[in-house]
Amino acid sequence: GVAMPLSIAATQYTLTGLGSGAVQSTAGVLSAVSDSKLKDVRGFYQGSALSALVGLKKPKYWNYNAKSGLGSNAEKVMQFGLLADEVHAILGEEFAPTQGTYKDGVFTKILIEGKETYGLSDRALLSLAIQAIQELRGELNLLKNK
Repeated sequence: GVAMPLSIAATQYTLTGLGSGAVQSTAGVLSAVSDSKLKDVRGFYQGSALSALVGLKKPKYWNYNAKSGLGSNAEKVMQFGLLADEVHAILGEEFAPTQGTYKDGVFTKILIEGKETYGLSDRALLSLAIQAIQELRGELNLLKNK
């Protein structure tokens, strides 16, 4: 595994070295460090967020299998959601990043049966859903004003 730096204060834990920012837990609430003062904004999602989301396959009930390496307890838990490889095929790397590890500045992809694996960026998908709701609100307002 990859060693992750962990700082511990009285009731606060911070994980850094994740490659995508820091994750913090304060009083039992897990959150990603996301303040605007810590970011350089590069632009906005171009195109219709609603069309992008509608293009995704339907969420499914699923559970992890033995290839996940998470063990039999995880394999027994039924979950519901999107599959990262399906999201990657429609929305790309920002929403379903290729999984891998960094060592000495070199990224090594995690392959299963010779194929790339992907994770889900829940924050990116949530942000896209918010933009889609805003688009729908705009359409609704146009219809109301006719």
